[in-house]
Amino acid sequence: MRIVDLKEFLSLPNGTLFMKYAPCSFDDLSVKVESLENDFICVSITNDVESDDTEDFSSILFSAEETGDSFDLDTDATYRDGMYEKDQMFAVYELKDVNGLLAVVEKYKRLAYSN
Repeated sequence: MRIVDLKEFLSLPNGTLFMKYAPCSFDDLSVKVESLENDFICVSITNDVESDDTEDFSSILFSAEETGDSFDLDTDATYRDGMYEKDQMFAVYELKDVNGLLAVVEKYKRLAYSN
């Protein structure tokens, strides 16, 4: 894994797996879809509930809290960052990190979902 600044992040290829980084903390796991002039478009892997709007989003989560029912994630929804924070840093996954992440998910998927 590497920590890079915005300029370097924007130069990385589409498909780069990353998390926004602040000293000693990380945001959601995301994939960079496209670089723009001073911004980027991405997909959140961990934080997008499939919903129609903000009210629906909240309703789905409140219902899940109360009932324990499952809900769908929207891993196809792209969004523009739009924060324009020139000092923003990014923790960028290298190929070995992606392979390690996939191996951990596969290992525990077999344990938890083998039935």
